[in-house]
Amino acid sequence: MRNSRGSFKLKKFSVRYMFMFAILGVLSFGLVLSGCGTGSGPYFKVAITDNGEFAIDFDVISAELLALILDNPTLGLDPEVLPNFLSLGKSVESLEDSEFTIEAWVNVSDNKWNEARSRSDFVASIFSRASDQNGIILAHDSGGGFPKRYRITMKHSDQHDPDWVPNSGPNYLAVSDVFAEEDVWVHVAGVLTTEDQGTGPGKCVDDGIFVDGDTNPIKIGDEDPHLAIYINGVLNNCGTTDEKYSEALTDMFEFPGITSPEFPFNEWIGRAHIAGGSLGQWTSLGELDPTDRFTGVIDEVRFWTVARSQTELQACMGQELEITGGICGIDNNILKGYWKFNEGTGMETVDYSGSGNTGTKLTCSGVNEFGLAKACDSGGALEIDWSNGWTPGYPF
Repeated sequence: MRNSRGSFKLKKFSVRYMFMFAILGVLSFGLVLSGCGTGSGPYFKVAITDNGEFAIDFDVISAELLALILDNPTLGLDPEVLPNFLSLGKSVESLEDSEFTIEAWVNVSDNKWNEARSRSDFVASIFSRASDQNGIILAHDSGGGFPKRYRITMKHSDQHDPDWVPNSGPNYLAVSDVFAEEDVWVHVAGVLTTEDQGTGPGKCVDDGIFVDGDTNPIKIGDEDPHLAIYINGVLNNCGTTDEKYSEALTDMFEFPGITSPEFPFNEWIGRAHIAGGSLGQWTSLGELDPTDRFTGVIDEVRFWTVARSQTELQACMGQELEITGGICGIDNNILKGYWKFNEGTGMETVDYSGSGNTGTKLTCSGVNEFGLAKACDSGGALEIDWSNGWTPGYPF
């Protein structure tokens, strides 16, 4: 258990759990490689364990959490409402241009809204990146009474404005017009782009809004920039930004006169967030929604600081990126995060982009530093490393 202040620790796992972990774990039999790269951007020199095409199933019960519950039955912890997520740490690197792309392969195991468990305003991230009150997130939503959809969301709230109100600020999103299919691999990409997509589908060409009696609806796809969401490499829908991000995104995440380290960006994969006014408040575990999680498998997550076109997405979505360069190459000048999940075992996953954002698999424990039950959404619950959940990945 991660605990730098308090005295509560996980008890030593007893022999009776060894058999359980043998079942839950994945045997590692791959080749350990040393990557030094020859791509067009800086790469890394690190031991890489690549055991084949693996992914992470976020809709499982952490083996370590189950052991904690069995060792502490009086706490009354419910493993079904203590979600897993992948922490990528903190980054102080800003987005310098008014473009980005987040893409991944996902396989949703449950696309239905469980009213007994889920908030209607919750989203579960495929990838999220935020400082306090600001952020971008590619996710599936809670469904809100309907099957779940995919969305790309941006929020900006300038707390250095003298008139700032907590949890204020615009919240922009593009939502897929198709529901998340169950038990099917789907490639999802969210893009902030300046590409002319005014002839595209859905709200790209018609958002149903008319201005000043004009007979022609606003074409969101003509905005510079706008949000776009792609399903299996094909443009599916657009979302407005009110053209507020036509300047560099630096101002969205780094405020004038404030240095980056004061507002570091937290990055996650698979984490549940509240999608209402507090969407940007992702920096503390207290904002984690404990009632649900990403319901399925995530693989091959890529974070770019350019807008990838439909042609580029289609060319590279069916393969792992290569060190040798080209349209599907690893270029750290534009590729800032790349997680293959090919370790297939353990609690960490390497960032292949060269940015060094190693992912750590964590679970909200539901226990505070004093060993007392503590709700995840009220703050104070500690994080437990999470070793299981490895599963076969997308079959390239």
